Amino acid sequence: MKIDKKPDFSLSLLHPKHWGVWIGFGLLALIVNLLPYALLYKLGRGLGKFAMRFGGKRAQIARRNLELAFPEKSPQEIDAFVEENFKNSGMALIETGITWFWPTWRFKRILVEKDISALSNMKPTIKAYCCAACTHSTLRSPLALLLCWGSQGMAPIVHTVIPLTNSSSTAVVLATATN
Repeated sequence: MKIDKKPDFSLSLLHPKHWGVWIGFGLLALIVNLLPYALLYKLGRGLGKFAMRFGGKRAQIARRNLELAFPEKSPQEIDAFVEENFKNSGMALIETGITWFWPTWRFKRILVEKDISALSNMKPTIKAYCCAACTHSTLRSPLALLLCWGSQGMAPIVHTVIPLTNSSSTAVVLATATN
């Protein structure tokens, strides 16, 4: 298995053609650090709804794909799936900013206590687990959850992230839970 090395920083990244990206990252960091989570949630889902309305043919393509995949579903159910998918995609942008720029203590505050207790109840039986996710669905959020879970009494040790495709868009995370 070939492991790509981390790219080195280059002064060419400071060229004006990259300023839009730097400004975008800066705005994302500012927004997720200044706004409360409830507002970030509404903002993310609103961004997704906005993208659905003004994103060109993407919603039509998603609708048609779902019609072909689920011919038994009504047009209203398909439309609800499409809208929910776009809302979740908008929230994924906000969650990416949260996992990149929030400190751990702030991330822990949004974890639901019942989720933590459900994970803690698995302690006696789980020795190892595998998490598979696409990076476009914010792989960093589940990893951050695992790391916060570790601070709740069960320490997961992330062994490796294995890219499954050449583009590294899908990965498997191998971890061991220790008591």
